[in-house]
Amino acid sequence: MVRQVLNYLRTVRFYFFTKIGRAGETDYEGKIWLNPNHDILPTAIHEAIHCLRPDLTEEQVLKRESAVCNRMRNKDWRELLEIVTANLKGAKK
Repeated sequence: MVRQVLNYLRTVRFYFFTKIGRAGETDYEGKIWLNPNHDILPTAIHEAIHCLRPDLTEEQVLKRESAVCNRMRNKDWRELLEIVTANLKGAKK
């Protein structure tokens, strides 16, 4: 699932936003908002899983997020950072 998540994240646009208590959000249509006050890379993975599997509960998404993060190697994290920075638009919601 690591590759599936990374491939999906190549297709979205990222934006920063700050909402108290929120690490991220998605519109399920190619936009993901990340709160820079939280861990943005795991949050990007989390939101991607929501988009790829909208049928999952929040608990199931959290478990998949953890599984994906645990399977990622340094090269995967570097690739994810490159994807996020390349597709970051910076506008606030």
